[in-house]
Amino acid sequence: MGIRYTLFCALHQMTAGKENRKEAADRLRKMARDPERSFGGWCTDIPSDETFLCSKVRIRSRCGEERRQEIFSCLRMNLTGKMKHRRSLLYVAGVNLPRGAQKESVRFARDLGKQSSRDVWYPCYPTMPDYSILDSVEMVLETYRQMLEEYRPEDIAFYGYSLGAMVAISTLGYNNSAFIEGRRKVRLPMPSMLLLVSPAAVPSDGTEWRQMKLLERKDIMMEADYVYMMRDVLCAGRPDVPRFMLSGDRLDTTDFPETYIWYGGDEILSAKKKTWVNDFEAIPDRLHIRTAPGMCHSYCIAVRFPEAQRDYREAVHILSGSGGR
Repeated sequence: MGIRYTLFCALHQMTAGKENRKEAADRLRKMARDPERSFGGWCTDIPSDETFLCSKVRIRSRCGEERRQEIFSCLRMNLTGKMKHRRSLLYVAGVNLPRGAQKESVRFARDLGKQSSRDVWYPCYPTMPDYSILDSVEMVLETYRQMLEEYRPEDIAFYGYSLGAMVAISTLGYNNSAFIEGRRKVRLPMPSMLLLVSPAAVPSDGTEWRQMKLLERKDIMMEADYVYMMRDVLCAGRPDVPRFMLSGDRLDTTDFPETYIWYGGDEILSAKKKTWVNDFEAIPDRLHIRTAPGMCHSYCIAVRFPEAQRDYREAVHILSGSGGR
């Protein structure tokens, strides 16, 4: 590992360190209910940038078991200048990382859109613990539905990291399952590609749990107990949250696009790789998993360290329409 990454690991352990189950739950509740740090608060100020024309989009979505309708915000960043045809990126940010740095997350999305020549839609989806991941997925699916009114599906890409990566892949799985179970009249067409960095899924079984415990001594950000606790947080009291939104198991990958997943080799969530391989058993050629030795959770959402450059650049390369390695 390089000096910069080594210093980052040391500084993180000194200033933040790992959280136990109670600390993590308390922080999630505080973030979700603080208007300046929750996702709803992230869209309070529209960023200015000469490269993008920024605006807000209102997204109506159903929440809770009672299916009440609520209105959420989506930050839209359209590239300025003339283009033959517009392409877009649905950027699903993680709720936890970077910790409370909403401006940094928006900047990551903007930079990724700029470097791949895509408009960016940044949904401020409802967050746990007051909302379940099913509520998050419903809102992101409605955002995608609205995007399809302006872009062809082959011109839309999904990108998500941490919890946002789990929401992104669950959205496409829910699109399939909702269609099969008859809850929607029409299944939406799939986007062109799905890019995920460190999807935050809970362990599927005892084997994955033991693998997470083994990786725990290397992971500078998470404890296995933290990930296990996320099951209750993701459900937020709802009994009808599908299993695939929690652990990834039994995900319906029918017609899924090319899917790329990046993990840090030292993060406990990399124990989930087998689950994704099983989900894509019918279409194994569409799943591409990368594991970076020695790296941490969500290491390549931006070029913070030289070690992240290769995989971040690969994501830009893929989004630009040039394919992977």
